[in-house]
Amino acid sequence: SAFALLMLLLGGLVWERWEGSASLERRVKERTTELAAAEARFRLLSDSAFEAVLVHRGGVILEANAAAGRMLGYGKTPLNGLPLMDFVAPESRAAVLENVRSGSEAVYVAKALRTDGSTFDVEAVGRAIPYTGGTARVVAIRDITERRHAEEAARKAAAEYRALVENSPDLISRFDRSHKRLYANPAVEALLGAPSSQLKGQGPGAGGSKPVNVPPPSALAFLRNMDEVFATKRMITMDLENDTPKGRHILDTRIIPELDAQGEVATVLVLSRDVTEQDHAKHALQESEARLKNALSIARLGSWEWDVPANRVTWSPELVAIFGADPTNPPNDYASYLSAIHPDDRAAADARVQQAFLDGKPYVVDHRIILPDGAVRHIHGEGSVSQDADGKTVRMAGTAQDITEITEASQKLERTVARFDEAEAATGRGTWEWDIIQDRAVWSAG
Repeated sequence: SAFALLMLLLGGLVWERWEGSASLERRVKERTTELAAAEARFRLLSDSAFEAVLVHRGGVILEANAAAGRMLGYGKTPLNGLPLMDFVAPESRAAVLENVRSGSEAVYVAKALRTDGSTFDVEAVGRAIPYTGGTARVVAIRDITERRHAEEAARKAAAEYRALVENSPDLISRFDRSHKRLYANPAVEALLGAPSSQLKGQGPGAGGSKPVNVPPPSALAFLRNMDEVFATKRMITMDLENDTPKGRHILDTRIIPELDAQGEVATVLVLSRDVTEQDHAKHALQESEARLKNALSIARLGSWEWDVPANRVTWSPELVAIFGADPTNPPNDYASYLSAIHPDDRAAADARVQQAFLDGKPYVVDHRIILPDGAVRHIHGEGSVSQDADGKTVRMAGTAQDITEITEASQKLERTVARFDEAEAATGRGTWEWDIIQDRAVWSAG
């Protein structure tokens, strides 16, 4: 009937609505569970963050993660409901309020305030977000205390480095790959007679020119060495000549590679020390030694030194030549010296040396030596003795001069005088000599 049909239709409609309501309720529960899980994951992530995260509105904190509590000295105590400005140092409050008022999303630096009253540097950034039916501001805060300390340490180190470089007596310059000077310290300015502003951007090598104030031979070597440092990343040491208003200077120079973040040579640091005076002194010493060597050679004078504890004797090249020894294997002990002495003179010479060894007094000795080729030479020796605090001889040194020509001339003169005296005696004649200035007469034996 019509009534039965109507009831059937109403029943189906009610069933569909009940089934739809149950499905909706299931979906709501599922969504609620998903949201709760997402919120838990977000809370875990937020609390695990190193940065503090705050949500505030109207100057009051609505939400805060665990990092915020730790950073501000509250530990696990919730910050919800506390005034935001309680955690801002007085000197930063105006800047923070202006940032909030303007809605700025730029990163800024401020000083935060802990519950114990201590302050620390933070870096913060905020933005507006929809929150519980309204708008709130979320701000992320990072403690930059360690970074500030590192920056301060870097600034201090840079200042110390700058002071060291600016006041260094050594010449310090920096060059790029095109050989342009990027920096010159005051010592460079003083030597070259030009301000740093004028030296910057100049050579050496700018535009293909030779290094400024550097003579051509030294300039080419300098440029080659600089290019080699850029290529090999290894320091090179060289002597560099520089023409200055004060004359030519010799510079002991080191070209040092400076690496960039990729490990490539970005610039080179050139450290130079003016060794002009030392170079002049070295050449003067070399010339003096050459003159001395020549004089010793002419005088036939050599020297020796005896390290007694080590029984090691050191002969000068001149002494080696006098004794005719092998210059590639010179004598190095006292026995070698004794073996070269003429057998008839050896005992007396040794006794004189041994006496000086015992009493520590200087000595003089004359003796003959026999050369490897059998020739006999006459030697005049002088020596000195050094003793330790206990009076023990630890060192002897001296000279030996070849006086063969003098000795032989003296002996020849003595023989001539003897023959002259014999001639006078045989002829019954004599001679005399009158020194008018001294008023002194010398009569011969005859």
